[in-house]
Amino acid sequence: MINRVFCPFLSVVLCLFVTMVGCTPAEQTALSPLPSNKTLTPSLVASSTITIIPTTTLASTFTEIPTSTLLWSNAQVTPLATVLPPGLYLASVPNCEESTGPECIVTAFTLNGKVSETIATIPYRGIGLQSFVYNNHRLAFIIVRADSYGNQLPDVFQVIDLGTGDTFGILSPEGENCTLEDWSPDGTHLIALCKGRPEIDLISVPDGKLTTILDYSRVQNSELVYDQPRWSPDGKWLLFYEVAACGGCSFHEERYVMDMSCLSDLSTCRDAIRPLSSPGGENFVTSSSWTPDSHLAWILSNEIEVYDVESGQRLRTYYADPNGGKISQVAWSPDSKWIAIRQDNLPGMLVLSTQGNESLHLNIDVSNPFWISVP
Repeated sequence: MINRVFCPFLSVVLCLFVTMVGCTPAEQTALSPLPSNKTLTPSLVASSTITIIPTTTLASTFTEIPTSTLLWSNAQVTPLATVLPPGLYLASVPNCEESTGPECIVTAFTLNGKVSETIATIPYRGIGLQSFVYNNHRLAFIIVRADSYGNQLPDVFQVIDLGTGDTFGILSPEGENCTLEDWSPDGTHLIALCKGRPEIDLISVPDGKLTTILDYSRVQNSELVYDQPRWSPDGKWLLFYEVAACGGCSFHEERYVMDMSCLSDLSTCRDAIRPLSSPGGENFVTSSSWTPDSHLAWILSNEIEVYDVESGQRLRTYYADPNGGKISQVAWSPDSKWIAIRQDNLPGMLVLSTQGNESLHLNIDVSNPFWISVP
């Protein structure tokens, strides 16, 4: 996660430039999405139908920002298919803040790491970009803003459709700083945590309406907040943590899943929650993720253990580099054949095959990794 950066010399008006660059010189070797001895069939994560029933208890509404105020007049947004040949690619978004320069470059790599291509360039003026989340060609992130006196302005939620080149922004409620945590499986909503209140919210895309699906009443008598909500690809479960929010108190962390069928009646969501037992003790799990087939993956230092949510049975274990240190980031390819892993003490990226003992070490600077499938 990127620290928020506020620059006193910023003007009140924010200009965000978004451009997709796809220029391959004639003499450059054509992109090959996979090593010659590999064959992957590109497939996207299956979508599910999600119905959210409007209620009178909606927390607030967001204001959509006209595209003309976010894009430079000569910005060109190029769809993925014009930049990348069909295939599966590993992509990266660097941690972008004032010290990293005026542009945030999104890059796609071939699986062997030998060829890269810029797929998006996001110029910004000394502000911070954070909370990158990706689903089915849609990349969303938060723009952190301040006025010329250094006073915080409402954040902007920016969405780029890498498939079509479309882009739009949503203004967050004034006085609230949010983080984007995940997409809904069908790409219609973003999951957000907003500071100052222990809630898990859904943000409708693109109209920006906010719906609270789990509010503070569950933890109002404790010093806990929600953390790391992650929606399973089949749409059935929401994984989330309850963690200590107070300074100096003893560490406390619990893990839960919520049956997302409760969205048809939001008043039932608190009763749709059940606790999860984690392997190796309460503090052994460093983070969690979902596999593309909606199994729960516990990140255990330098191992990944995959479990079935319904039965609690361990299905398989994947081992990262034993000398690479703790696993900090994990990205599953949409066809479930590869796992991209960042480790604290390992430069570059480790890519593990889920169908054998093969592993690839890519000596490239990859942050916030995600996979792109180009049909």
